[in-house]
Amino acid sequence: YFKRVTVKKTGLPEGAVGSAVISMWDVAGYLAALVCAKRLKIINTVEFNQRMTRLVYWLNTMELNGVGLPNKFYSAKTGKMLNVMGQPGVAGHSAIDLGRLLIWLRIVRNEFIAHAEAVDRAVLRWNFRHVLDNKGALYGSYVKKNGLYQYYREGRMGLRQYSAKGFSFWGFRTDAARRYDHVSQVTILNYLLPFD
Repeated sequence: YFKRVTVKKTGLPEGAVGSAVISMWDVAGYLAALVCAKRLKIINTVEFNQRMTRLVYWLNTMELNGVGLPNKFYSAKTGKMLNVMGQPGVAGHSAIDLGRLLIWLRIVRNEFIAHAEAVDRAVLRWNFRHVLDNKGALYGSYVKKNGLYQYYREGRMGLRQYSAKGFSFWGFRTDAARRYDHVSQVTILNYLLPFD
């Protein structure tokens, strides 16, 4: 897995297999894979620390979009921001992707203390006022043709609550994102399950 999906030059993972376009969701998945591989002793401490150091260094030096957040898309080959067409440029941000990344950054920070300070520095670079409102709702954004950011409430039931957990791990209020508004229920095999 690690040999197949990691770009040697940058140390970043591919998005989908063979794709050089990555999101923060992909970065979070790579962090999860690193942590699990270390716990299962699939990779040794030296390889884990080398890979983690490269990734956290990139998180500390990567370009942020115009509102001070990680962009929706980056190139795994260059580490630079990409627009929605996969060309150099800005694409906005995804609160859902950032929430998932924050979960795994918190796990790394708490479990692998050698990386804690660098993880803290990376997260402290981000301007969270554009991703959460004062009630704790999550907002994603995209960039219009005129270069202005358009914000929207992001996330469906389940995914929204999962991502909100990442923000709450870092001390943010996420009341609105954790609520189950407009939920219906369906019975499947005698179990009552919510859906939106």
